[in-house]
Amino acid sequence: IAVVAGLDDALVHRAVVEKAKSAEVQALNRFVTMITDLCNATPASIRQSLDKLNVGTTGVGMNEWADGWLARQVRLPFDPPIPADDPDLKLCLGVELTSLGRRMRNCAGHRQSFSFLSERLIYEWTGPGGPAVLELLRLTSGTEVRFVCEDLRAPRNRRVSPELATVIQLKLDDYGIL
Repeated sequence: IAVVAGLDDALVHRAVVEKAKSAEVQALNRFVTMITDLCNATPASIRQSLDKLNVGTTGVGMNEWADGWLARQVRLPFDPPIPADDPDLKLCLGVELTSLGRRMRNCAGHRQSFSFLSERLIYEWTGPGGPAVLELLRLTSGTEVRFVCEDLRAPRNRRVSPELATVIQLKLDDYGIL
């Protein structure tokens, strides 16, 4: 009863009630807020996704359910540090990260949770000398937010050429990214 009373209306579902503990209700409600904001989720689409959760021994678990929503991310809760119209750098979110990881044979597909939580952003370099993948780390201090390029890799996590690294560094400098 305590679980049902605390759940967001979109989460009131038999499978959630069976699995959730009262200590998890607040986190589940925050997750619903996040998927509404970042994944264009509606109460109806959330309830529909919950129909796939296991009741008893069939269906998917809560982790798989959450992962499914991470793959649906379409935006960040803030303006990205690199404009969407940049011709050389493309922000990858949700399922795009999985695709990038497959194409580049790297771990980009396993970065969905970092991207969803806005801790790290993954960009694909599509400009001259590429392809390459950049991982930006978001740093905050009070109200100031900065990004630093934490990693820059060619396909298969190989090093990029020094020439390409210089070109990318100049582009990041233009955006104030360390």
